[in-house]
Amino acid sequence: MNKRKLLNITLILLIIISIGLSGYLFFLRKVDVNKESIVYNRTLVKDISESEAEKLNYDIVTRDFTVQELDEINFSEYESGSKVDFTNQTMKKLVNWKNSKLEYDDLDVSTFTSILYSENYEDYKSEDLFQEFQLLASTQNLKTIILDTSMQTNLEEFYTFVEKLQSIEEMKVGIFLNPRSAELLNYVNYKEFNKTITKILDIPRLNNLADLFYIKAYDYTPIKAVLPGPNSKLTEIEDIIQYYIYKGIDRSKVYLGINKVNFEWEDKFYEVDISRNLIIDKIFAQQVMGNISSLTEISEFEKEDSYGFYTKESKVYIVVYPNNSLINNIQKLAISYNLYGIYFRY
Repeated sequence: MNKRKLLNITLILLIIISIGLSGYLFFLRKVDVNKESIVYNRTLVKDISESEAEKLNYDIVTRDFTVQELDEINFSEYESGSKVDFTNQTMKKLVNWKNSKLEYDDLDVSTFTSILYSENYEDYKSEDLFQEFQLLASTQNLKTIILDTSMQTNLEEFYTFVEKLQSIEEMKVGIFLNPRSAELLNYVNYKEFNKTITKILDIPRLNNLADLFYIKAYDYTPIKAVLPGPNSKLTEIEDIIQYYIYKGIDRSKVYLGINKVNFEWEDKFYEVDISRNLIIDKIFAQQVMGNISSLTEISEFEKEDSYGFYTKESKVYIVVYPNNSLINNIQKLAISYNLYGIYFRY
C-alpha cells in the first residue's frame, strides 16, 4: 500500500514538473535578430507587449557601415530659443498658421530657413492654406519650406497640402517627423506635450512627395514631464531610425535630430523610464543657458543624457544635458545607417 502511494505521489510530481517545463518553454521564445551584420538569438525570458514584439520586426533594418567621417556628414541647425548666432541655414519657426491665416515677419523669412507651424495646432483646409502660402512664396521668393509636426492634425488635409506644394516651381519641401518607434505604441502619455504624436503617417506616400525629412529624435523626457529624465536615449533613437526606414523612408532624405539644449528641473527624483513618469499640461523644465561646469554630483553617460546639480537661492536644481560622448554616438549612429545628415536642436 505504501509503495502504491509512493508511486502515485511520484507520478503526480512528474506531471507537475512536465506542466511547469511546458510553460517555461512556451514563454522562453527565441527570435532571430540581425544587427550590425551579426545574426544571433534574442532570448525572451518572459512574454512581451505587442509593441515590443512589433519593434523586433524592425531589427531587420541593418546598418550600412559606411566609412564616412563625422565631419563629412551633412548638417543643419534648428533654433528653439537657446542660441544667439545663426546662419541662413538655420531652421526657425517663422511662418505660423494662426486664426486661419499665415503670420510671419518679412525680414526673418528672407534671412533663415522657414518652418511652417501652428502654435495652437489649428485645423485647416489644404486649399486655403495653399493659397496663402503660394502668395508668401511668390512675394518672398521662398524656395524651401519645412513643415512642422503641428501641421499634421488632419492627415488627409496635410497630404493634400504637400501634394499641392509640388506645383510651385523649384520649391523644396522638408517634413518634420515625430519620434515614433512603433505603430502599436499609442504615445497617449505624450499628448499633453505633442498633440500629433499619436498620428501614424503614410510614409511611402510622403516619401514620394518630400525632398527631406527631419526626425525629432529627442524629447524622450519632455519639458512637461513632472520628473526630470533623459531627453535623448541612444537605444530609443535607433528604434526610431529602424521604424521609419522599415516603413519606407529613403535614408538619403533623412536628417536625424540631435538635441543640444540643457534642461533644468527643481531637485526631484530622476526617472530614466518615461513610462514611470507623468506628463501634464504644465511646463516643469526650463532651458539652461551658458556654462554648466559648476554642476556638482555629476552622473555622466554615453548612451543617454547626463545630469548634475546646482544650488541657487537655497533651492537645488537638477540639470539634464547631452555630453560630447552622447552627441558623437548619435552622429555615429546616423552615419552607420547611411542617413543624409544630422541637425542640431539648439
